[in-house]
Amino acid sequence: MGLQTIISTISIGLPVLPSQLSSRHLAGPFYGPIQQSSQHDTLTRCISNSNGRGSSFIGFDSLNSRSIGSLSLRLWEPCYSSLVPNQTVEEHPGVSETGQPVSPEVKHILCLSNGHGEDTIAVSVLKELKVIVGERGQKIDIMALPLVGVGSAYHQNGIQTLGPSKVMPSGGFIYMDILQLLGDMRAGLVSLTIEQWQAIVRWLDTTPDTFIVAVGDIFPLTLAWLASIHEKKKRKRVLEYVFIGTAKSEFHIQNDTGSKFLTSKRFHVESLLGGVYLPWERAVMADSNCRLVAPRDGLTAEVLRERLPSHAGAKVQDLGNPMMDGLDPSGSLDFLKKFEYGHCIAILPGSRPPEVYVNWRLLLEAAKEVSAKLQPKVVVYITPIVPSLEPGPFYDSLVVAGWEPYWSVSNHLHSCHAANAISKEEHQTRSKLWPANNGLCVLQFQKDDAVMLLLRGGFSDACFFAQTAISMAGTGTEQLVGLGKPVFTLPGNGPQFTYAFAEAQSRLLGKSIFLCSNPKSLGVQLQKVLADQDSLHLFLENGLERMGSPGSSRRIANEILYVINNINSSEV
Repeated sequence: MGLQTIISTISIGLPVLPSQLSSRHLAGPFYGPIQQSSQHDTLTRCISNSNGRGSSFIGFDSLNSRSIGSLSLRLWEPCYSSLVPNQTVEEHPGVSETGQPVSPEVKHILCLSNGHGEDTIAVSVLKELKVIVGERGQKIDIMALPLVGVGSAYHQNGIQTLGPSKVMPSGGFIYMDILQLLGDMRAGLVSLTIEQWQAIVRWLDTTPDTFIVAVGDIFPLTLAWLASIHEKKKRKRVLEYVFIGTAKSEFHIQNDTGSKFLTSKRFHVESLLGGVYLPWERAVMADSNCRLVAPRDGLTAEVLRERLPSHAGAKVQDLGNPMMDGLDPSGSLDFLKKFEYGHCIAILPGSRPPEVYVNWRLLLEAAKEVSAKLQPKVVVYITPIVPSLEPGPFYDSLVVAGWEPYWSVSNHLHSCHAANAISKEEHQTRSKLWPANNGLCVLQFQKDDAVMLLLRGGFSDACFFAQTAISMAGTGTEQLVGLGKPVFTLPGNGPQFTYAFAEAQSRLLGKSIFLCSNPKSLGVQLQKVLADQDSLHLFLENGLERMGSPGSSRRIANEILYVINNINSSEV
């Protein structure tokens, strides 16, 4: 059965031949209204803003934005829920040892985070903290200081930031390459750090009842510790803080059972010293002003409890990984739930320009190899693109690689953003094609027996439908693994996704990661994995062990509020 026949038969909104077009196929923001379907028609109209989500779809006749729930492809039905224990969040009411309610004396929180991924995790926790505080009739003021980058995640979620911010050449990945560190220093890293410390001091000097949440690695943790020392010396006041560790895991240096230390150049010192967190890092965690340590996984929490002094071990809690929160699909790709004639594969090129565009071209080569190995089955590639990125380079690379678009603004599309339009009509068209704010847009392409869906945003939906992924991304790869999907990676030139980064990632995520040397070997390995249906449950188990279950943000926020409500505010 040919590609077009398959697509036409299953009627999921994938490409159709011009001869097959009808008024129903021509529906959408550029073709006018869709014909009313019968009540038995499971495919519904979805055009720009028709469902309240501001979605725009190009080339799809009928989409659905209902909640997908537990639906999944028949080819790949991971019973993820059966592997997740029934965890309940222990809601601390904020009571004293005598059982009396305690009013929070700390009302001003400063969140320190060092990286885009860390910012996103911080936002997830802070949003839950706001919800819990609102439920209990309390009020807490929250500020953030993004130590790396401009903190767009905070701005997008209405959280105020303070202090200077700057995008460094390395994008925050200086630990992988000393040359990246030198480049950042030439770009003003030292002066930026000094200015950020001064901003923290000014905030402390002008803000009563303060508390700090550090998210990331030793950098924000150290700043929180130094801030507590500053308060003790200058105002004889206790400043307490909590640490959410996102960067380090014992899985970086141990295997699944924890019985064998791996010899990695990147973590050689940590291996020798018996733990991924070094002695001086553990000393800061053991400080009496550090009230909570929330590592990224259970193994790391277990080792930290053993390594910290006996009086400090209790502050380490295994609360899960906030990365696994907020991944429920929106329903924007609901039309794919009827697709059962082939494979759905996500492509994750990363998020930082210009590296992301180089990664994209390499991943297109890998997609070509994958399609060849999986013939004659149809492959649907789902590529969620960070909304802030220009779609033009992605589009152009697809055309160069032989992919045919089903609809385009012009023969030479260099940018879809409305800001680049040269006429009112073109501005209106581009606004629908690639909305500047919010909304999901889908562009589709075809090459041989494969379809490419290029999405603006829509990462959660891509994760839901993808059986597997080919990736050169950081956080996105971890989230897919946490959802029980095998991921095939290719090292690039960086600055982020170098071989060192990819190799460390493969140890962090274990058997769910297949680090490939080139596109051809990736195609071979992917074919073998998808053919071994009996082993797919192993990826679910591994994902749960490495990344934890959803609900971590709520659990961490609840513990933070408990600390705040029972804080020691006495002078020293």
